Amino acid sequence: MLRRAIKGLFWTAAASGLLFTLTFALTAGNYGVAPTAEHDPSVPTVTLEGVTFHAQTFGDPTNQTVIVVHGGPGGDHRYLLDLKALTDEYHVVFYDQRGTGLSPRVDPKTITVEASIDDLDNIIRHYSPDKPVYLIGHSWGAMLATGYLARHGERVTKAVIAEPAGYTHEDLTAFFEATRPAVSLRAAYKASRAFFESLHVRGPDAQARWDYFGVNAGTSESYTGYYCGGQRSGYSFPYWRWGILAAQNLANSGRDDSGRFRDGLLTDGLEDYPHKVLLVASECNQITGRTLQERNLRFFPDAELAVIADTGHEMLTQDPEASLKVIRHYFAE
Repeated sequence: MLRRAIKGLFWTAAASGLLFTLTFALTAGNYGVAPTAEHDPSVPTVTLEGVTFHAQTFGDPTNQTVIVVHGGPGGDHRYLLDLKALTDEYHVVFYDQRGTGLSPRVDPKTITVEASIDDLDNIIRHYSPDKPVYLIGHSWGAMLATGYLARHGERVTKAVIAEPAGYTHEDLTAFFEATRPAVSLRAAYKASRAFFESLHVRGPDAQARWDYFGVNAGTSESYTGYYCGGQRSGYSFPYWRWGILAAQNLANSGRDDSGRFRDGLLTDGLEDYPHKVLLVASECNQITGRTLQERNLRFFPDAELAVIADTGHEMLTQDPEASLKVIRHYFAE
């Protein structure tokens, strides 16, 4: 009996090893991710308090400074570059957050909500040391911008908060439930293929395989509620590189020891913010769109909501003309 069991285990292991080797060989190819500023000296950077960020500035630095805060978490600012149109009137600053986009990879344990707020503070103080800034935050970036307002409201006089996923345990739980990865043979196949492809990634850094796998393993079905008609309608989301471990650690750092999202983490202190805030929602988004943002108005002492017609979650780049019109009007008030 024991000999038969050992023999069975041997052949199971052998078959598994053969299948692994065969799949590894069949998925051989040239897979990779973009090099960060650590390995590409052409990437513009700024180093603040020992942390290096991929950062770009446009416009006259003597004009009012606008800081753009990208979403994700783990994404980069490439998809928001249409906001460069503001440089006719403003000094516009884009940056990739710690360990994301083309910013050098760092120990994921250093990437927390509080560290992200501190990083934003350092960015603001570096690019506008003498006067308050305007903020534009999208998605996770809108949540981060909100947390900054709650702690350093004196440094910001205008804030555009575009479709944050939520500020309470209830809303964030609903968000993750609505975007739960699909369970299907197609999803399993895609994740398995991405895993084997990631094994062929050769650098440029230790997190390259994770970033490749994290982007390519998912399926778009999880986010169909974000878009008009349940799809991206031909819209291609532009990015350089995602920081998957950064995204995971940020999400985990927002929970308490019991696993609950920490109510008030980003909103405690907002009651003292003295300026009007503009919340922006897209017409088609059924997950974090108008309904949620109408509820989010309650966190701000003075706020209004603008809805961008015929767009989904990436309204700022799906219809930059309409979005910029709304933003310019608010900035000019």
